[in-house]
Amino acid sequence: MQGHRICQREKNKMMCLRCGQCCKKLLAVVVIDPDLGIVESNLETVGITGEPCRHLRGNEPGDYSCAVHEYPWYKETPCYRFTQIEKSNSYCRTGLFTLGRHVPVD
Repeated sequence: MQGHRICQREKNKMMCLRCGQCCKKLLAVVVIDPDLGIVESNLETVGITGEPCRHLRGNEPGDYSCAVHEYPWYKETPCYRFTQIEKSNSYCRTGLFTLGRHVPVD
């Protein structure tokens, strides 16, 4: 499959298919201004109102990306720690469903 991003974790790796659903529908705390980093006055909750995360880039499912993945503090965020209960190196189930793809799951 093309266009996936391997989300690094301490133990598992989930292959993100860039469907955008996590950034649109999951409740998460994100930074407001990436240059300020993780400080209490620079955090907001997303996912409550249905508005996508302010850092989501792209125009369609399968093409989305995150504008803050490259910041040094990104590994401290809930987004970085998001995973699923699967074996290592498995495709994101939400992405498979959203994009209408089928990949055998071991």
